[in-house]
Amino acid sequence: MNAGPVRAETNAGGIVGSIGFELAFDMEDSLNTSELLTLHAEQTLFAVIRACRNSAEVVSRSDAAGGISGRMDAGAAIDCIASGRISAQNGDYAGGIAGLSKGTISRCWSRSG
Repeated sequence: MNAGPVRAETNAGGIVGSIGFELAFDMEDSLNTSELLTLHAEQTLFAVIRACRNSAEVVSRSDAAGGISGRMDAGAAIDCIASGRISAQNGDYAGGIAGLSKGTISRCWSRSG
């Protein structure tokens, strides 16, 4: 549960900022890491956000602001609740549960301004 305001440069989330692969040279996750993998690569990533709640404001100065997760390149958000103001000030992708998602959002509820 989070009830305190969240402010970040990018990938701001009430519970988690970003779910995905991390590259040491790309700390702000500006590269699309899914395109860097070869066709013959095998990968397993377990990342689940379950039964979390955020009632605070979430602000990203650039891209990806979400009540639960700022950016989900993988993984799942299940049974989560988000309320509070969500904004991406100088960028794109703001959403009640996830700002940008390629993962799964299931049985979640959001009421954000």
